[in-house]
Amino acid sequence: LRLSREEDWSDWLGFLIVQTNTGVFAQSLFGETARASELASPTKVDRDVPYGQYRADLIVQWSDAKYSHIEVKVGDYNLSKTYATSKAMQSKYNQTSENWADHILLLSSQMTEWEAVAQKDNRTIGVLTWEDVAVSLRRALRSEESVLWKAWAYSFTGAIEQLLLGYSGHKLR
Repeated sequence: LRLSREEDWSDWLGFLIVQTNTGVFAQSLFGETARASELASPTKVDRDVPYGQYRADLIVQWSDAKYSHIEVKVGDYNLSKTYATSKAMQSKYNQTSENWADHILLLSSQMTEWEAVAQKDNRTIGVLTWEDVAVSLRRALRSEESVLWKAWAYSFTGAIEQLLLGYSGHKLR
């Protein structure tokens, strides 16, 4: 479980999204009105997608042919590029606004800066925090996911809570 770069966090998030059998994690995280089963086993998850001068962290193609673009932040404060990246990726994948959703995943400490950036553009980008990811993973741990998925999700949840959110881990004697 590498976590030394922002891309590593994106890789693990993408892995858990694509490997789900139930869709409970995605439904909880994105607040989708779709049934969890419709979010299970996405068609494709592209990571670190280049297009022109932009690079998207995650592009998810769901089984209903809709797309989600997710920019993952673990301290990168160049938040304004999210809007241009969003537009570029929607163009690259040749999708209409009805089939496209944008999200940014931030540390809670980045919310004030994001709100200032978001006021300058009228494109809707859903805001997620790493707390949201941890809660959604914990909900999915109670689902009918495979034991292997749960093992990876549990490990990733611990890494999020300890390394990004600052919760102390269990102390072994």
